Amino acid sequence: MLTGYKVVDLTHYIAGPYCTWILAMLGAEVIKAERPGQGDGARRLGPFVGDEPHLEKSIPFLRLNTNKKGITLNLKTTKGKEIFMELLRHGDVVVENFRPGVNVKPIKDFGYRIGVKQFQLHPTQECDTLTQR
Repeated sequence: MLTGYKVVDLTHYIAGPYCTWILAMLGAEVIKAERPGQGDGARRLGPFVGDEPHLEKSIPFLRLNTNKKGITLNLKTTKGKEIFMELLRHGDVVVENFRPGVNVKPIKDFGYRIGVKQFQLHPTQECDTLTQR
């Protein structure tokens, strides 16, 4: 259904990753970007595989990020910014769930429309912001 679409996933915790998980399950290529050292906050949510708390064993994180590719990006470095811009250049859709006031100018600069609010994917779950070209 969404085969051929590339999604840049800048989401964290539960709602945003759930949205991009659905897009991945529908066939989109989803590339999830995480901060170095910290990653997605969902990595610290239990329960954990084998009841052993570990960033690589969070069941909610593993479940919500199935069928996605992952990349660690430090947007405070020149190289990290270059890689991010390359992702934006080749992406079809950007999904983010940043708090209000976070600068999304780089996303706008690549021609993405910001603020397709309340994009409903499931009767009880919706994306805060789905951004597309």
